[in-house]
Amino acid sequence: QHLTGGIHSLASYGTLLLIAGGIGITHPMSYLNEVIATFTEQKTATRKVHLVWIVRSLGMITPPVVVI
Repeated sequence: QHLTGGIHSLASYGTLLLIAGGIGITHPMSYLNEVIATFTEQKTATRKVHLVWIVRSLGMITPPVVVI
């Protein structure tokens, strides 16, 4: 299934591994937002998400804002 914004649905996978570097976190976050939305609607098989985000300094990280 192809969703708006150019991402492919990962709803059929039980476990996801998302990897990002620096500001490249934006694309994996699109997948993470899809998982959260479909999970609350019980439309996904995903039960685990591993996110690996490599940053040069901790200053790049701010507390996440999650709106459900």
